[in-house]
Amino acid sequence: MGIAQPEGEWTPIVVPGGRDASPAAVEAARIEAVRRYNILDTPPNGAFDRVARLAARWFDVPIASVTIVDSDRIWFKAAHGLDGVTQIGRDPGLCGSAILSDDTYVVTDAVTDQRRATTLWSPASWGRGSTPPRRSSLPTGTVWAR
Repeated sequence: MGIAQPEGEWTPIVVPGGRDASPAAVEAARIEAVRRYNILDTPPNGAFDRVARLAARWFDVPIASVTIVDSDRIWFKAAHGLDGVTQIGRDPGLCGSAILSDDTYVVTDAVTDQRRATTLWSPASWGRGSTPPRRSSLPTGTVWAR
């Protein structure tokens, strides 16, 4: 089963103002990209499950996930070591912060990291997150290992 693709020709999402756009304009365009991806609340997919398992194996950790960051929640497309978890609130949290970064997002001490506040990962001692490759120039989710 493949990832749902938008019908018709793919057109990029343009953020009005480009690199100088306001955070609100960037977030609105990012949410539009999430909606166009048409992946929220879809059934499990073996490809995403494999990514989560590989991340856990690569970092030798018990928990890894592939998430999509929606406007008000973090939805788990795949979760290794988090049986039964399907979503958590978006704010405050690591995934919501990671999508604001253009690089790998490393948390060396999640107990004291202010970006973390109260999340499912508490009391994790560390974590590593990254936005996966995407068709849009806007991040739609994260891959986390902890």
